[in-house]
Amino acid sequence: MKSEAQFPYRSSALLGLILAYGAGTMISQVLILRELLVLAQGQELRLALGLWCWLLWAGLGSLLGGWGSRAAAGRGHLGLLLLLLGLLLPATVLLTRSLPGILHLTGGQTLPLGTVVLLFLALLAPFGLISGYFFPCACQALPDLAPGPAVGRVYWWETLGAALGVLLLQLFLLGRYSSLGLSLATGLFLALSAWALARPRAPAMGLAAAGTGLLLAVACLLTPQLEGWSRGWQWPGRQVVAVVDSPYARLAATREAG
Repeated sequence: MKSEAQFPYRSSALLGLILAYGAGTMISQVLILRELLVLAQGQELRLALGLWCWLLWAGLGSLLGGWGSRAAAGRGHLGLLLLLLGLLLPATVLLTRSLPGILHLTGGQTLPLGTVVLLFLALLAPFGLISGYFFPCACQALPDLAPGPAVGRVYWWETLGAALGVLLLQLFLLGRYSSLGLSLATGLFLALSAWALARPRAPAMGLAAAGTGLLLAVACLLTPQLEGWSRGWQWPGRQVVAVVDSPYARLAATREAG
């Protein structure tokens, strides 16, 4: 039995953090994999490769969390992990869009398999490791449950959050708003959840939560400008005429050399 002093979470607040984590990571997976699909020139087999890389990093993150979760399960640590995820989601989307310009990738040409593997592994490593690390830390943070029931309860609330997140995304958001706008809004949701539910007492953590939320809120307001810039990075040397994000695919019309 763990003492309240060691793990000073109320169960309701902790379960709220887990619910937000499940919703946020599932939405993030959909949005990031859609960007990877564009980077891979729409090849669906590459999408399966991206999902494999995601699971690989999440599994390694859970392994690391199993070793260090006792030290990272105190007040504020789960909130800090949510803050990091909130920042990493739009950062990963923007970085994925910028790679064609940074690496001088030729549009319309299929990337070699080895290049795709390396790019996907590099892009997914930060978010995948942090998201995987969260789960065992949440299991350790439950103050009043034995390890076995704690794991089952965390898994249940994470799965419920994932189901609600993807339902909201698919039915109401995807196709109405851009992927970048959705990633910024999801990041802001994770940051606000961390601030409201973790209730950081340390001044540094409170400032980090407030600063992260403010940064993401301003970025949400600047979504049209960020969208235009990132489209230019995604299609270097071309003028993006129109982009449509539907629930099924993204269609982009570009103009080159008149």
